Amino acid sequence: MMFWDSFDEKICLTLKTTPERKKAAEAEFKKVNLSDVDFFYGCLPGDEIVKNAFREGKVHAYPSCWRCGQDKCDCENNILVPAQIACFMSYVKIFEHAANSDSYTFLIMEDDIEFESYCNEVGEQVFQRDKLEAMHFYSEFPCLLSLGQNYFGKGHIGTRRYNNNIRWADGDLSECNVMFAFNKPYAKLALRFLKKFTMTSDIYIHNFLGTRCVHWSLFPRLSHDKSWSLGTVKSTIHPKQVLVDNKNLPMKMRLAEKQRMVKHTKRVESEAQYNKYIQDYLKDP
Repeated sequence: MMFWDSFDEKICLTLKTTPERKKAAEAEFKKVNLSDVDFFYGCLPGDEIVKNAFREGKVHAYPSCWRCGQDKCDCENNILVPAQIACFMSYVKIFEHAANSDSYTFLIMEDDIEFESYCNEVGEQVFQRDKLEAMHFYSEFPCLLSLGQNYFGKGHIGTRRYNNNIRWADGDLSECNVMFAFNKPYAKLALRFLKKFTMTSDIYIHNFLGTRCVHWSLFPRLSHDKSWSLGTVKSTIHPKQVLVDNKNLPMKMRLAEKQRMVKHTKRVESEAQYNKYIQDYLKDP
């Protein structure tokens, strides 16, 4: 049995507007012999379901910063923007699917994933049913496995190095939506706690819920993402300086990202500015 078969369903989150990312993800899956992956199309910022969340007051609003809770702060991103809520709602749909599925275990990936060279070697050792069973992955307890890395340098030393040393840590809460796994009880837990969007999906999944379930983080990580970590593809949420600084990319692409940064809003300084930002967003067809 292939070690990927330890997961009943393999799901990759993508968007209908980014077919090139779906194609790139398929190439990555082929590299690690990962088959039977279902692509799950997520929400877009302009979708009515996302706009309704803002209209109905289901999103944490300014003046308090969603990150630190203060009315005045220096946080780079002090408001939850539509793209962040669209991403979060995409994961809500995945959890709803899992909670109502006949399957019990789920491997989740994002479409900008890039696997580490040692992925299969480590996977063969850790994704064995008896080992996962001992970690309560197949039990009635909510269980989360963090497997990827969003930020290089974040987390324990050795996150992206493999020197024949493999371990599962139970106290690491690093956000890693690029690759993680969970069981059906975890999906139900995620839906039960969600009353309002007060944080981003990665913090909710790996940090907030990570302290409320059986949570294991694998080291070394099996994958990283291309948008946040490498800056080789555009992030669908916030434009990134790392892409602008990537001299291996065409100058046209780097300049476009720089312009995108200028026009992008992720921080406001007043309630009037916030209200106008939301009103303009809701009026946008």
